[in-house]
Amino acid sequence: MADHREVHEVPYSPREMFDLVMDVERYPEFVPGWQAARILQTGSDTLRVQQSVGLGGLRIRFQSVATFVPARCVNIRALDGPFDCLETHWRFRPRPQGGCRINFRLRYALPTGLLATLAGPWLERMNGQVAGAFMRRAQQIYGRS
Repeated sequence: MADHREVHEVPYSPREMFDLVMDVERYPEFVPGWQAARILQTGSDTLRVQQSVGLGGLRIRFQSVATFVPARCVNIRALDGPFDCLETHWRFRPRPQGGCRINFRLRYALPTGLLATLAGPWLERMNGQVAGAFMRRAQQIYGRS
Protein backbone atom coordinates (compact mmCIF):
# COMPACT_ATOMS: atom_id res chain seq x y z
CA MET A 1 0.00 0.00 0.00
CA ALA A 2 1.30 3.45 -0.92
CA ASP A 3 1.18 5.95 1.94
CA HIS A 4 2.10 9.55 1.09
CA ARG A 5 2.23 12.35 3.69
CA GLU A 6 2.96 16.06 3.45
CA VAL A 7 2.88 19.01 5.84
CA HIS A 8 2.50 22.58 4.59
CA GLU A 9 2.32 25.93 6.34
CA VAL A 10 0.35 28.43 4.28
CA PRO A 11 -0.86 32.02 4.71
CA TYR A 12 -4.48 30.94 4.17
CA SER A 13 -6.98 30.31 6.95
CA PRO A 14 -8.21 26.82 7.77
CA ARG A 15 -11.61 27.85 6.40
CA GLU A 16 -10.15 29.00 3.10
CA MET A 17 -8.24 25.74 2.60
CA PHE A 18 -11.22 23.67 3.72
CA ASP A 19 -13.41 25.46 1.16
CA LEU A 20 -10.94 24.66 -1.64
CA VAL A 21 -10.86 20.97 -0.71
CA MET A 22 -14.67 20.82 -0.53
CA ASP A 23 -15.09 22.43 -3.97
CA VAL A 24 -14.71 19.00 -5.60
CA GLU A 25 -16.53 19.78 -8.84
CA ARG A 26 -13.69 22.19 -9.71
CA TYR A 27 -10.91 19.58 -9.22
CA PRO A 28 -10.64 18.96 -12.99
CA GLU A 29 -9.68 22.64 -13.39
CA PHE A 30 -6.53 22.41 -11.26
CA VAL A 31 -5.72 18.93 -9.90
CA PRO A 32 -3.47 16.94 -12.27
CA GLY A 33 -5.20 13.84 -13.58
CA TRP A 34 -8.73 14.74 -12.45
CA GLN A 35 -11.03 14.40 -15.44
CA ALA A 36 -14.45 14.74 -13.80
CA ALA A 37 -16.07 15.19 -10.38
CA ARG A 38 -19.78 15.44 -9.69
CA ILE A 39 -21.50 15.69 -6.31
CA LEU A 40 -24.18 13.02 -5.99
CA GLN A 41 -25.40 13.65 -2.47
CA THR A 42 -24.77 16.19 0.28
CA GLY A 43 -25.39 15.66 3.99
CA SER A 44 -24.70 17.77 7.06
CA ASP A 45 -21.21 16.29 7.43
CA THR A 46 -20.85 14.09 4.34
CA LEU A 47 -20.48 14.43 0.61
CA ARG A 48 -20.84 11.62 -1.94
CA VAL A 49 -19.00 12.18 -5.24
CA GLN A 50 -18.62 10.41 -8.59
CA GLN A 51 -15.07 10.97 -9.87
CA SER A 52 -12.89 10.10 -12.80
CA VAL A 53 -9.10 10.31 -12.87
CA GLY A 54 -6.66 9.26 -15.50
CA LEU A 55 -3.99 9.96 -18.02
CA GLY A 56 -4.36 9.52 -21.76
CA GLY A 57 -6.58 6.52 -22.44
CA LEU A 58 -6.40 5.27 -18.84
CA ARG A 59 -9.54 6.32 -16.98
CA ILE A 60 -10.47 5.24 -13.45
CA ARG A 61 -14.02 5.96 -12.28
CA PHE A 62 -15.12 5.61 -8.69
CA GLN A 63 -17.48 6.96 -6.07
CA SER A 64 -16.20 8.38 -2.84
CA VAL A 65 -17.62 9.65 0.40
CA ALA A 66 -16.14 12.56 2.29
CA THR A 67 -16.80 13.13 5.97
CA PHE A 68 -15.81 16.50 7.31
CA VAL A 69 -15.73 19.02 10.12
CA PRO A 70 -15.80 22.50 8.56
CA ALA A 71 -12.45 24.31 8.67
CA ARG A 72 -10.85 21.40 10.56
CA CYS A 73 -10.68 18.20 8.52
CA VAL A 74 -11.83 16.25 5.47
CA ASN A 75 -11.59 12.45 5.21
CA ILE A 76 -12.28 10.91 1.80
CA ARG A 77 -12.71 7.19 1.10
CA ALA A 78 -13.41 5.44 -2.21
CA LEU A 79 -16.55 3.32 -2.11
CA ASP A 80 -16.03 1.40 -5.34
CA GLY A 81 -13.82 1.27 -8.38
CA PRO A 82 -10.65 -0.66 -8.90
CA PHE A 83 -8.94 0.29 -5.64
CA ASP A 84 -8.42 -2.10 -2.77
CA CYS A 85 -8.06 1.10 -0.74
CA LEU A 86 -8.13 4.82 -1.52
CA GLU A 87 -8.17 7.34 1.33
CA THR A 88 -7.29 11.01 1.49
CA HIS A 89 -7.04 12.92 4.76
CA TRP A 90 -6.75 16.69 5.16
CA ARG A 91 -6.21 18.41 8.54
CA PHE A 92 -6.20 22.20 8.92
CA ARG A 93 -4.81 23.84 12.07
CA PRO A 94 -4.59 27.59 12.65
CA ARG A 95 -1.12 29.02 13.27
CA PRO A 96 -0.55 31.71 15.94
CA GLN A 97 1.08 33.98 13.35
CA GLY A 98 -1.84 33.53 10.91
CA GLY A 99 -2.58 31.11 8.15
CA CYS A 100 -2.69 27.40 8.83
CA ARG A 101 -0.76 24.18 8.98
CA ILE A 102 -2.01 21.48 6.61
CA ASN A 103 -1.44 17.79 7.17
CA PHE A 104 -2.17 15.83 3.98
CA ARG A 105 -2.20 12.05 3.65
CA LEU A 106 -3.00 9.91 0.62
CA ARG A 107 -3.15 6.11 0.92
CA TYR A 108 -4.04 3.72 -1.85
CA ALA A 109 -3.67 0.15 -2.98
CA LEU A 110 -4.53 -1.46 -6.29
CA PRO A 111 -5.13 -5.17 -6.82
CA THR A 112 -2.20 -6.90 -8.48
CA GLY A 113 -2.50 -7.27 -12.22
CA LEU A 114 -2.65 -5.17 -15.34
CA LEU A 115 -4.26 -2.13 -13.69
CA ALA A 116 -1.57 -1.99 -11.00
CA THR A 117 1.11 -2.26 -13.71
CA LEU A 118 -0.44 0.52 -15.80
CA ALA A 119 -1.77 2.86 -13.13
CA GLY A 120 0.73 2.29 -10.30
CA PRO A 121 3.58 4.44 -11.68
CA TRP A 122 1.17 7.22 -12.69
CA LEU A 123 -0.49 7.25 -9.24
CA GLU A 124 2.93 7.32 -7.59
CA ARG A 125 3.88 10.45 -9.57
CA MET A 126 0.52 12.03 -8.83
CA ASN A 127 0.97 11.55 -5.06
CA GLY A 128 3.41 14.42 -4.86
CA GLN A 129 1.31 16.74 -7.04
CA VAL A 130 -2.09 16.78 -5.34
CA ALA A 131 -1.36 18.93 -2.27
CA GLY A 132 0.78 21.29 -4.35
CA ALA A 133 -2.11 21.80 -6.76
CA PHE A 134 -4.25 23.01 -3.84
CA MET A 135 -1.52 25.40 -2.67
CA ARG A 136 -1.28 26.91 -6.17
CA ARG A 137 -5.07 27.14 -6.40
CA ALA A 138 -5.20 28.95 -3.04
CA GLN A 139 -2.72 31.52 -4.33
CA GLN A 140 -4.83 32.01 -7.49
CA ILE A 141 -8.08 32.39 -5.55
CA TYR A 142 -6.91 34.24 -2.43
CA GLY A 143 -3.87 36.04 -3.81
CA ARG A 144 -1.49 35.74 -0.85
CA SER A 145 1.80 33.87 -1.08
